[in-house]
Amino acid sequence: MSQLTDLDADSFFRAGDDGTYEGGPADSKPPSKPRNQIDDETSPESRAEAVLARRAKLTKWVAFLVIALAVEFILAVAFR
Repeated sequence: MSQLTDLDADSFFRAGDDGTYEGGPADSKPPSKPRNQIDDETSPESRAEAVLARRAKLTKWVAFLVIALAVEFILAVAFR
């Protein structure tokens, strides 16, 4: 396990105080990815579509399972 030295801590806090960390107020380059830029893959619309597709698939599986168990129960009672 590596130990942080006083020099590491000093440079870390100095960057915070000066605002020179990535995206900080004194940073000369823009952040690596703008905050307001949303990928198509992570947009709320695409996530909602994925959730609805998964819900439809699971609904079919649960309906199949319930029907199969009901048929099994009816057959078990009928042939008792």
